[in-house]
Amino acid sequence: SEHLQLDFWKAIAVAVPSRRQQMTPKHFELLLNSYANMDFAFSAIHKNVAHMFETCANHLAARIAAATPTTNVLSGSDLSAAEKGSSSDYFEARQLALIANAYARVRAGPFCQPLMQTIAARATLELELERGNGQDVANILNACAKLEVASPPLFEAAGVFITQHVTALSPQGLANCAHAYARLEIRHEA
Repeated sequence: SEHLQLDFWKAIAVAVPSRRQQMTPKHFELLLNSYANMDFAFSAIHKNVAHMFETCANHLAARIAAATPTTNVLSGSDLSAAEKGSSSDYFEARQLALIANAYARVRAGPFCQPLMQTIAARATLELELERGNGQDVANILNACAKLEVASPPLFEAAGVFITQHVTALSPQGLANCAHAYARLEIRHEA
């Protein structure tokens, strides 16, 4: 039974790299988080899962970077429902945050740095445009801290955002933000 389960997860991990062009942001969010939750680090299929994460990271870095800069990836407030539904490249803040955290949970190696820098750059842009959601910002900062991605522009923009919206953040969001700044030894004087 355990062998059959591993065969199931291996088959999907092997299939994903050839199908990533067809995948939507939601597919990536669900898939990467499912594998991160399963923790295959010490299983017989670890290499297959690691390869899937690496090929997805390379693909996602380019895809997110190529998305229209006016797209509000943190809150989606500027997009109509029709635009959201028709855009296969629209990554909502929750999707970016969950993708970033999936890589953090699997303790991804250096291969995920371009993806994390792309997510950080997109989040920075949205914060500078005064668009964003506190929980998603906290989750992105937390993932950056876990993966040791110190993006000064992101942390500067996030510091201003957090200071202005501190009452809107949950206690967990506040804790994640404080932890991210402390872990990366970043000071902010907003």
